[in-house]
Amino acid sequence: MSGMITRWGWFLGIAIGGAYAFFANCALAQITPDGTLPNNSNVTESGNTSVITGGTQAGSNLFHSFKEFSVRAGDTAFFNNAADVQNIISRVTGGSVSNIDGLIKANGTANVFIINPNGIIFGPNASLNIGGSFIGSTASSINFADGTKFSATPSPDKPLLTITAPIGLGLGTNPGEIKVQGLGHEFAYDSAIIKYSFAADPGKPRPRLNSSVPGLEVESGKTLALVGGKVSVEGGVLKSPAGRIEIGSVGSNGAVSLVSVPEGWKLGYEAAPSFADIQFSGKSFVSTTGVGGGAIAIAGKNINFTEQSILRADTLGDRNGGEISFVGKEIVINQSDISSNSFSSGNTGQIIVVANNSIRLENKAGLGTRVQESGKAGDITLQADSIFIGNYSGLSSNTDGAGNAGRMEIKANSLVIEDRYGLVNGTGNDSTGNGGEVNINVAGPMELRASSIDTYSFGQGNAGKIDMSANSLRIEGGGAIVSRTEKNSTGKAGEININVAGPMVGNRAGIVTNTQTGNAAKISITANSLLIENSGVYSRTFITGNAGEININVAGSFESKSSGIYTDVYGTTGDAGKINIYANSLLLDSSRINSQALQEYSTGNAGEININVAERMVLRNPKGIFTNSVGKGDAGKISIYANSFELENSPINSSTSNTTGKAGEININVAGPMVINTADISTNTLGTGNAGQITVTAESLKINSGGIVATTSGSGNAGNLSVRTKTLVIDNQGRLEVKSTGDGNAGTLNIVADTIQLDNQSRINATSTTGKGGDLRLQIGNLLLLRRGSSISTSAGNDNKGGDGGNITINAPSGFIVTVPNENSDITANAFSGTGGKITINATDIFGIAPLSSQELKRLRPDDSDPTKLQTNDITAISQTNPSLSGTVELNTPDIDLNSDLVNLPSVPVDTKLAQGCNSPNYAKSSFIYTGRGGLPPNPKDILTPDAVQVDWVTLNPNSDKGNSPSVSTNPTNPTPEPIVEATGWVFNAKGEVVFTADAPNTTPRSSWQTPAKCRS
Repeated sequence: MSGMITRWGWFLGIAIGGAYAFFANCALAQITPDGTLPNNSNVTESGNTSVITGGTQAGSNLFHSFKEFSVRAGDTAFFNNAADVQNIISRVTGGSVSNIDGLIKANGTANVFIINPNGIIFGPNASLNIGGSFIGSTASSINFADGTKFSATPSPDKPLLTITAPIGLGLGTNPGEIKVQGLGHEFAYDSAIIKYSFAADPGKPRPRLNSSVPGLEVESGKTLALVGGKVSVEGGVLKSPAGRIEIGSVGSNGAVSLVSVPEGWKLGYEAAPSFADIQFSGKSFVSTTGVGGGAIAIAGKNINFTEQSILRADTLGDRNGGEISFVGKEIVINQSDISSNSFSSGNTGQIIVVANNSIRLENKAGLGTRVQESGKAGDITLQADSIFIGNYSGLSSNTDGAGNAGRMEIKANSLVIEDRYGLVNGTGNDSTGNGGEVNINVAGPMELRASSIDTYSFGQGNAGKIDMSANSLRIEGGGAIVSRTEKNSTGKAGEININVAGPMVGNRAGIVTNTQTGNAAKISITANSLLIENSGVYSRTFITGNAGEININVAGSFESKSSGIYTDVYGTTGDAGKINIYANSLLLDSSRINSQALQEYSTGNAGEININVAERMVLRNPKGIFTNSVGKGDAGKISIYANSFELENSPINSSTSNTTGKAGEININVAGPMVINTADISTNTLGTGNAGQITVTAESLKINSGGIVATTSGSGNAGNLSVRTKTLVIDNQGRLEVKSTGDGNAGTLNIVADTIQLDNQSRINATSTTGKGGDLRLQIGNLLLLRRGSSISTSAGNDNKGGDGGNITINAPSGFIVTVPNENSDITANAFSGTGGKITINATDIFGIAPLSSQELKRLRPDDSDPTKLQTNDITAISQTNPSLSGTVELNTPDIDLNSDLVNLPSVPVDTKLAQGCNSPNYAKSSFIYTGRGGLPPNPKDILTPDAVQVDWVTLNPNSDKGNSPSVSTNPTNPTPEPIVEATGWVFNAKGEVVFTADAPNTTPRSSWQTPAKCRS
């Protein structure tokens, strides 16, 4: 039903429009002089031609004045002017609108000016046959260089006429409308415009468009200008091959300047205080295409291009095309196309669109410049308060020849680009030119939704650079910012630079530089805050080039969720680019940061990854941070700096899976706490290359069900691992490990910590399968605690093969080593068939763990000599299959001597030789004399009784019950105790305590301390 209503409305509109045109022609189809000139105009009829003669000539100017001026369809208004006339200047002074549906003709190369303040309507049959330019206006006057005006307002006085050139138009209080009606162009809009404007098929040239529908057309190189109040082109066709088309809509009391140019006239609106509306609709066609493309200039208030309207300023020869410019308050381009193309060696003109308020491109609308041969495509500039580009609309600048694509520049307070095409700038398959730059400057918010900003090269040239700045930026729904080369291109991608003063958000977004054989370019992102979800930032090459760097600098928080940042090379040569990230805080959730060389035969290296976070960094859930080389190149280094770092269920890895490449270093520096939960930090190699070194520094480090590991599975050596922290806690099978599972050797593991705690089968290992076990060095300030099956090991031959055990040095001169009995926590430097390593432990004391010799182990485990199967806590350095190759265990503990046993006190009482004292009731003069070894009276008041037990000094036997363990040596570090000296007196110290002394004090407390107290009688 709605479709039927729409069709009836369409037919009704045609009927009303046709009736309007019919009655207007019947009523107003006449040309009548008004008799106001010194030499009046004359009109004579010759068939359907109105021949206009007479008028007043002043120099090269010929003036006509009419009360009415209309031309019916099929009729001709013929200005039969002399050959020396340069400007035919006509005014309409009556109160009626001029309806022109026929032909206006003039002799020679004269320019024709017609002004009618009440309005001008050009019907679908209106046409021009003049040698010069045509200016139709609803102005009230034409202004001249000497200050005179030829006014359309009747006056009793004869007008002053001048020989000087016209320089402007003066519009009155309410200038009338100008309307151009027509049948519309004949082109299928989608195939003629959309298919070629946005490089859907970049190798196929854009077709030439030159509508055969009749309309208003001037000779090549001339100007067609329409200036009035409201201006509408409804299916009209306007042409000026290689000339100019000027359309202006001016409000009350405005002035428009006229400047003579080679193509006729150029209009200026500096003195126009206000503007009116301009409308293009009904498949209107405006063209300045020619040998040397012309210019199109449109100025108004609200400017609308709708209903498949097309504006073309193409150049067909070696001359450059002209400019297309729109100036207005609000400009809408809806299902319409404005383009400038070169089909030869000339350059296309630029396109400039400026609006005070807004610019909208929507519903398959386009602005584009393109060259087919050696010319350069023109620049495109949009400037407005707000700009919207959406629904299969966009800007394009392309080259298919030797010339370069043009530059795109957008300036706005707000910008929205959505639904498909966006901004496209690039080169075709056979092009040797370069793509143009894209520059976007948005003072406020910018949004890119399901659309792209794309610079590309399909030919030999480079893709253009993209520079963007905005106060805020949101990219979503598949939106992308891309600089790329495709197919057989040898060019380089352009840089992408994004600068956001406030927040930047990407959701299902991509920021990409890709190349085939050229280098991918750098990507730089600066923002106050950055959130990316289900998005990617890529710099990649696919054949031979280098991937570009990615630099991300965020003043506040950076969050990446289910997203990736990649610099990868897929070709046989070329290096992956660096990734540098700076942020105040960083969250990587199910996200990946990659720098990889992924071709098996590649010689390229993976790039570095550098992350610097001022506050908290969190990396959680699968994916992680990787530098990897599959070919012969090396993996890149990974460096992380943060105030705190949490790593959960997400790896950090630098690896090679090739024959010669080396894994990169991993350096992590955390000012505060670092937590690893069910995650690994690792370097590893599969070939002859060595695994990279890992260095971790943190205030505290906790590892739960994860680890820090440097391994090799080939013939290369495992990397070294260095950890420095105050508190190290490893729990639930966590590990610090340098390990070789191939033929290479394990690396060196160094740990500096105040406290180290290992629990629940956690381990600190430097082990190998067939190579030599690594060295392990622990510098401990306070405590090493091993619980529940935890271990410290440099064992070798874990695959029942050769290899010598490594060395373990645990240095805790002021600390303790503690285990809980029967939890099977071990310290081992074992070998299967090679030589056991050396274990050196310096500690204040050791609790719960003891050395175990190979003989004792053989007795306890006769079948496999595997100390890990014992429930006891053991220190071993053995060779499982060859006891003669066992290593050594050296324990240095100041407070214990494993060569000494406990001594039982003798059970026989000993005599005491203590002088018998006397009871001194007042105590003041009491004294005692110690004359031998033995007991003391239980109370100073008591004398020794004959029953007192004498205790003699015990002589120690250093050789009694000495243990024999050939693989263990002990070195007590305390000096030999000084002999005990008999006390000869006592004193009170500062605390009032009694202190025994062997030397006489300088003072004599109470009484002479060696004088016995006298007994009372």
